[in-house]
Formats: sequence, structure tokens, C-alpha cells
Amino acid sequence: MEDKIFKYAIAISLIIHIGILARMSYSNIHFQTNPINRIEVVYPKMTVQNKVVAQEDQRTRDMKINLEKTTQELTEQKLNLSSFMKDMTKLADDLIHRNVKPKIVRSDKAKRKVSVPEIEPKRIKNPLYTKYYQDIRSRIREKAYQNYEQFDAGEVYVTFIIEDDGGLKDIKIIEERTNANQYLRRISIRSVEQASPFPPFPEGLKYPELSFNVVISFEVE
Repeated sequence: MEDKIFKYAIAISLIIHIGILARMSYSNIHFQTNPINRIEVVYPKMTVQNKVVAQEDQRTRDMKINLEKTTQELTEQKLNLSSFMKDMTKLADDLIHRNVKPKIVRSDKAKRKVSVPEIEPKRIKNPLYTKYYQDIRSRIREKAYQNYEQFDAGEVYVTFIIEDDGGLKDIKIIEERTNANQYLRRISIRSVEQASPFPPFPEGLKYPELSFNVVISFEVE
């Protein structure tokens, strides 16, 4: 009886072990036969970035073209402004000179008058100097009257240097003391130049040169 029980126990144990081994073998086979799913990573082409770069390049070129155009326009405006300022400065100077004293309209009853009054201080107390100064003013007044053809009025302050032989060395207009337009300025300089050479200095004036100031006054009566 005990032998049967032992045999049955061994048989049951074998069946259990065989079942366990069979199950393990099936599990291994099933595990080995399952395919491995591969994950494939596909990187798309970066066309968007290339497009953005292309757009940025186009914008850069457009900005460069606009900048060059703006620079050219500013340069032209600067040149035009510079030319305009020069013209305005020239016009302003001309208006200042012309409008210092209004131009008198010519009429049949109007008469021109030129005078060269004495303005020299008595720096040289010598009758010869006074007489010589009077002579040169008379010569300048005569030439100024001959050149005075228009009916403009004003006063031109002229300073000049005469050498001992009577030659005219230098001449200029004192702007701050002049009240006349360009026409009167021109004929004043021309009148002094045409009045020269002046007489030589008298024997009593022992100077290599002397400076004189005159005011040439143009009036319309």
C-alpha cells in the first residue's frame, strides 16, 4: 500500500514538473518569437528655416536699398539747402545795402547834389595840410558828381592813403559808417581812383604818406 502511494506521489510530482517545464518552454518560445517593434525617427527638412533666412536676406537688401536712397535724398537736400542759404545770404546782403536808405524816384524836378564835407580832426596843425585836404576833397567831389547818374541817395565813408608824390596807395570803404547802396559805393571808389594821382605833398609836409578820410554825400533835392 505504501509502495502505491509512493509511486502515485512520484508520478504526480513528475507530471507537475513536466507541466512547469512545458509552460516555461512555451513562455520562452513566445517571448522569443515576438518581433521587436523598431522606432524610426524621421527628421523633416527644415524648409521653413531656409524660407525665413531667405526672407531676412530680402529684408536686409530692401533696407540697404532704402538706406542708400534716403542717404542720396538727404545729400541732395543738403546741397539744395546749402545753395539756398548762399542765395539768401547774398540776397540779404544786397537788401541791406539797398535798403539802408530808400531809393528816391526820379522826377523832372529832382536835382542831384554831391558834397564832400570836412570830417578830418585837426590832428596835423598845419595850414598846408588843411589846404591839401581841401584840394583832394574838391577833386573827389568833381569826379563823384560826373559819375552820379542815378537818383539814389546815401553817404559813403571812404578811407585812403596818398604817398608823398600824390599816388593813391590804398582805398577802402568803412562799412559801419556807410549808409548807401551798391551803386553809390561803386561810384565812390571809382571817383577817388579817377581823382588820383593827387598833387604831391607841399614842401612843408615832410611825410612819406598820409591817410585821409572823406564822406561822399549823394543827395536828391
